[in-house]
Amino acid sequence: MFTGFMHGAAMMRCVGVSASAFAERAVPWVTAMAQMLPAYGTIVDGGDYTNPIQSLAFHKAALDAINRATRDAGITTDFVAPIKNLIDRQVADGHGTLEFARTIEELV
Repeated sequence: MFTGFMHGAAMMRCVGVSASAFAERAVPWVTAMAQMLPAYGTIVDGGDYTNPIQSLAFHKAALDAINRATRDAGITTDFVAPIKNLIDRQVADGHGTLEFARTIEELV
């Protein structure tokens, strides 16, 4: 969450938006996303990734776009590269239609 905020704030700084202004806009989104944590916990505990809330392929496309925008803005991809690499591997291994929560399987 905090690395995502810092990355977003860096991108917004490039277009003249302050970190404080970005934070005001980010809080409602982060709050909404936090509501999904119990569902993700249930999915991870059950180990069934076949009925995705959002697929790995969806997240791959989003991170590809974020990565391009980051490079175009002249910002380092240090924060997004690790999760992008992990998702790229999972999609390349044929898991693109599965739930994003499957990423835990590469962490343990």
